[in-house]
Amino acid sequence: FKVKLHLFIGVFEESIHYLSQAQEIYEELGDTVGLAVFYSHIGRTYLLEDSWDKAIQQYLLALNIYEELDMVHELFQTHTQLGIAYAGLKNEEKSQSHFLQSQSIYNSLNDLHGALGGMLLNTQRMYEGEEKALKAIAYYQSLIPHLEREKIIHGLAQVYRALGEAYQELRKYDDATSCFSQELKIWLEIKSNFGIGQSYANLAEVNQDQEQWDEALNNFRHALRFFKKDDIHSQTIKTLSKL
Repeated sequence: FKVKLHLFIGVFEESIHYLSQAQEIYEELGDTVGLAVFYSHIGRTYLLEDSWDKAIQQYLLALNIYEELDMVHELFQTHTQLGIAYAGLKNEEKSQSHFLQSQSIYNSLNDLHGALGGMLLNTQRMYEGEEKALKAIAYYQSLIPHLEREKIIHGLAQVYRALGEAYQELRKYDDATSCFSQELKIWLEIKSNFGIGQSYANLAEVNQDQEQWDEALNNFRHALRFFKKDDIHSQTIKTLSKL
């Protein structure tokens, strides 16, 4: 039943009417976690429409549940979304407050990649089609000043990757290359072999899209070299399959 319910949400994610029906089901089930996730879905839906007040209302409902259950990853993501929503309302004080709370939580997490990565992945699933891809780009760009100011280096690299993928989807290859290059620069500075390898692989795929075969081969070889340094077998196999 829960599987069907999640599919229900996935299909009608952009429809507040159908999501309201889902809320009633979660409440009847007493599923507080599901209810919090529901509020977050509604919040993101309003965020897409720049309905800042309505987005904030839903995110605060989710936040209360996540705080009660001490769901740290979700608290990080919700505070970040609230920071963006309040920024949309030009309420710098509350925006900064939520961004600082997200920063504090982020610094306390062991799984730094997973925290922001999960939020970016959820965001990517929300944006399909050219118009929404442009909104995704605006969303990612809104994160950069906060990440730079608070020196959230890993998160900054992940956002540049998400931006590069969005630009690549729109066939804006120069912009994609620029973002992946920014990502690569960060990983090189902090000496993350996995990040470096992934960045080179992303650049190679942009080369492939433009039929720049020599450049693609060169970047794939760089990616392979860095994946091998950390014995990242899954990525090594994936890269070899593209050579």
